Parts: sequence; C-alpha cells; structure tokens
Amino acid sequence: YELNFATIGDTDFFDLIERSVEQIQRYYPDASVYIYDWGFTSTERRTLDSYDEVTLVNWGKKHLSFRIEQAIENSGILNKMSRAVTGREITDFHKRNAFLYRQKPYCLLDACRRIEKRIIYVDGDTLITNSIDEVIDDNYDIGVTLRPRAEIEAAKARGDYHVLNAGVIFFNTDAESIEHFIREWID
Repeated sequence: YELNFATIGDTDFFDLIERSVEQIQRYYPDASVYIYDWGFTSTERRTLDSYDEVTLVNWGKKHLSFRIEQAIENSGILNKMSRAVTGREITDFHKRNAFLYRQKPYCLLDACRRIEKRIIYVDGDTLITNSIDEVIDDNYDIGVTLRPRAEIEAAKARGDYHVLNAGVIFFNTDAESIEHFIREWID
C-alpha cells in the first residue's frame, strides 16, 4: 500500500528529523518521506537529500504566510487573552511558535498535491520507535492522539482544553479527502 510521511523543521530539529527518517526507513523502507525545510543548513539539506525516498521541500519565505505572522505581531488581543488566562504576555518565542504552528496545515496541503493517498504527519521531534501497522491498517479517515490524561487534567486546571496532540496525525484516506479536511482546518 502507498504510505507517505510528512514532517517539518529547521536546523534546531535536524538531528531528530534525521533519526526519524532512519526509523521510518527501518520499518517502512518503501514509504515516501516529505520534509518541509523551514531553515536547514546546506550541509543538513545535503544529508537529508542523500536518503532514498526523501523529498526535501524548501518552505522558504515565498511559502510562509506572513499575513499570519503580522497578525500575531500586531495583535493586542492575544496579549490581553494571555494576561487574563496566564497572567503573562506572549513572548516573541511564543509568537514564533504560534506562527510556525499555523504553517502546518499549509505544508500538509502541499503534501496532498504530491501524493495519491495516506499521509502520516509527525512533528519534527517525533520518532517512530516500532511498527505502526495496526494503526495504518485500521478503518478510519483521520486519526489523532490524545494527550496523556495527567497532561489533560493539568491543562483543564489552567482553563486550557486542548486535548488533541497535533504532533501526530494519520490521514488514512485519499488526497482529495485529506485536502478537503485541511482546507476546513485552515478556515
């Protein structure tokens, strides 16, 4: 069956992404791996390009949605909300992470155009440690993981109800259906 993995990252995630590629190829040697380059060095790019079945996608400035970054930078509402919930303002680090998080569906949308079906998205710091055949072969269209119960309870205590872990997403359907879901996600 066709199996595709997609991940995103920059030089800070290079070691983990390289290890992830090795693990994917260990368990799924025929799988395609799409790596969205948010800022690897030229040496890191050459290293990732050297793996079979890996496509390195330059996700440079022409792809990044600066409207989102500007909205984050210019939004006083986010800081008001953050102060109300956490008592702190959003730092530049948080703004950068929020901006990059919002790029994930755009990268996945691009991946849909490169494949026919089935994408497993993993964050740059996620490693496959053994076979995931039972998840791949199950009957569903989109699969996500829940955060651990203790993490969910701690988040609820802070008034945060994010229970899904978007660091691993299984799209177990055709590219057209995946694209439709991702467009809804973006909207």
